[in-house]
Amino acid sequence: SSVLQKIRKEIDYHFDDFQEIVESESFTKVFTEGSKSSSILARPPKGYEIDNPAIEYLKRKDFYTLKYLTDKDLQNKKSVNSILEGFFAVKPVIDFINRAFK
Repeated sequence: SSVLQKIRKEIDYHFDDFQEIVESESFTKVFTEGSKSSSILARPPKGYEIDNPAIEYLKRKDFYTLKYLTDKDLQNKKSVNSILEGFFAVKPVIDFINRAFK
């Protein structure tokens, strides 16, 4: 199965875990727009029903997070801390996705 199919299966089987991560305060504080996708299917992918609680994530073709940093942010003495905060906040999502390949 494809990479995306494996990720979808992991989200479907463990949606409570995934939802807890992407809705956690530590994640949403840093990534105020949440988890994003540049491409979303109009219909559920093959093998999934429209009433699946995870359907909005299962219809995604990709996943990413976004945190804008201004020039001022980057020139701030604490910019490294701000960047690291983003890495720490997204690490549970990466760990979750990586579980699909174990």
